[in-house]
Formats: sequence, C-alpha cells, structure tokens
Amino acid sequence: MKYAAMIYFLILSGCDPDFHDQVYPLETVECTHPDSRYEAVVKVSVDDKKEWNEIIFLISQDGYEWDTSLWEPDEIKNTWDSRMQLYELNCTEAYDYEFEYIK
Repeated sequence: MKYAAMIYFLILSGCDPDFHDQVYPLETVECTHPDSRYEAVVKVSVDDKKEWNEIIFLISQDGYEWDTSLWEPDEIKNTWDSRMQLYELNCTEAYDYEFEYIK
C-alpha cells in the first residue's frame, strides 16, 4: 500500500495541469528524400482551433524560395496540410521556413 501511494504521487506530480491547453497553432514540417537525393519531399501541417481564410507556407534555401497554400481542413479536424516536391532543396542542409496566417 505504501508503494502504491508513492507511485500515485509520482504520476500526479509529473502531470502537466495545462496539458489540455496546448499552445496553438501546432506546426509540423517534415523534409525527406524518399526517392532521390536530388528531389525533396516537404510535408507540412498546422493544427489550429482558429478559423483562417488561408495559411501559406514559405521555405527557402541558398537563394531559392518556394511557397504553397495549405489545404483547408474538413469540418471534423482542424489540421491544414500540404505536400511539396522540390528539386533544388536539400533536406540535409540548413533551410528557413515560415507560416503566414491570413484572416
């Protein structure tokens, strides 16, 4: 019984009371070379509870710049997504990106 109380205390003390209030938007960027080292696949998603008219993703590297609009989410989920195939982008090198949120 003594160990059960200690385990219960440790579990409760490790829980974040604001876990359900995560900071939004949750942005995800995944850059891979699944088919060739000369062709990058960039998958992006934004999980957000707010309503936007458009979300634009911009990515750049070595003077090259690309942008795309994310697909609007359906009524069930709040996730905006997009996928890009880019020949000049190298995922193993540093690149910059940003999201623009348009109301």
